[in-house]
Amino acid sequence: FDKSNSILPVNSIDNIICDNNNIVWLITADGKIMKFEDGNLTALVNDLQSSNSKTQRYYHIECDNNNNKWIFSNHKLYSYNDTIWKEYDSPIAGFCSGYKIVNNVKTGELFFCSDNGLAIYKDNGWSKIDKEIVKELPSNRIYFAKRDSKNRICIGTFEGTVMIDENGKAICYENTETILKGRCVNSLEEDENGNIYLELFDISHKMKNEDVGIVIGLTIIHNDGTMNSFTTRNSGLPVNKISKLKYDNVAKVLWITTSKAGLVRYDLKESWENYHSESSDIPTSEIKDIAIDSNGNLFLATRIGLVQMIKK
Repeated sequence: FDKSNSILPVNSIDNIICDNNNIVWLITADGKIMKFEDGNLTALVNDLQSSNSKTQRYYHIECDNNNNKWIFSNHKLYSYNDTIWKEYDSPIAGFCSGYKIVNNVKTGELFFCSDNGLAIYKDNGWSKIDKEIVKELPSNRIYFAKRDSKNRICIGTFEGTVMIDENGKAICYENTETILKGRCVNSLEEDENGNIYLELFDISHKMKNEDVGIVIGLTIIHNDGTMNSFTTRNSGLPVNKISKLKYDNVAKVLWITTSKAGLVRYDLKESWENYHSESSDIPTSEIKDIAIDSNGNLFLATRIGLVQMIKK
């Protein structure tokens, strides 16, 4: 679906999710929200905004356990329950403008990642994590955070990654010699056995050539605490630079999107499959984000439009 056969205002899509009713929501590169349902795209209109507002841009959307959509926009935070929009005053200074919103399904927490730390919303109440509360945090500029099944919180900042365990003890990986040193977590998925899959980006700003292994493609923290990584040198990854991870808990496979080599399917064993514009019907190798519905259908946010892959 692109500008030629739908109402997409631009072909480039930055963010995509699938809600609890299998409706797909996406944000375009020019900051518009679109809804994809029954094969049709429609534009979402925020009735709290002035009809002549031309500067309002949206840049991240997430769905909570109650099917409310939460959206960052121009230093504002909104929720939308498919009927009513709600605008939030900043619960903690600076948190209405951020990088990513992450839903923790098992605990019902929403994480709001920002330059002012991590805001946590649960049961209509707010709390926060920042350097004053967790001394081990190297920075309040939090790009990504997520809680795992062991009740640990993995936090990626622009100055390193921190893991807070179930007892509140924090480890800053900048003080270790592990794979995570010098890197920020950008995406985290977990399988049913408690293995964690991480996408990282380099924070040392020394990356020159992704083929030399400075960027680690896929990092795994196994349920016994050991770590290893997969790159183009020791796996079927076609490139080391990953844009998003998504675990399919029905098919038991990890989907990996890339901006240069399309879509990768990893079976968590030894099988790697690569789908791109030359090897499949996917029309592009530039994939920014991915969503999966409850039927196992895939939806790809790409630079040339929305791609729907129907499971047969």
